[in-house]
Amino acid sequence: MSIFSRFKKTTMTLLDTADTNTRFDTASFDAIIKQDKENLSKIRELARQGNFDCQKFLSQMSLAFIQKNEYSSRSDQNMLVLARKNFEIFTKLAAEQGDVTAQFNLAQYYLKSVDMEQEYLNLDEVERLKLALYWYEKAEANGQPDLSSIIDALSAMQLDQLSE
Repeated sequence: MSIFSRFKKTTMTLLDTADTNTRFDTASFDAIIKQDKENLSKIRELARQGNFDCQKFLSQMSLAFIQKNEYSSRSDQNMLVLARKNFEIFTKLAAEQGDVTAQFNLAQYYLKSVDMEQEYLNLDEVERLKLALYWYEKAEANGQPDLSSIIDALSAMQLDQLSE
């Protein structure tokens, strides 16, 4: 099944289950492609209103886009920035609802956004490491295994003292 077919099926399912009054013409793939912006806009709205499935869908779609395009020289950098922003927003919403995968992915995102090989960290990087530690701890508390070593390593950095 192509990504477009999965997108079509997923958006239709999400919109149908999130709002039973919302129906789209599924007879034509072209019609779905033309409706993508409208569908995504509605999914974004539902995600912001607290619909967990929509939050998870947008988080995963953003993550897939980032992973596919992050190191490509042909990537549209504006789209990559937007995907990162969407990933952070919608993954955080899902993480706040207790989704352990979202908590772990958000922690990974914050940790990977810091170059740990540099000699000094700026305040923004220290804040991102604090966020990584926070979400790793949440994920571990909710059953994500094998996080103790990374939590211990981040805790040993004494991040609270670094930001003072």
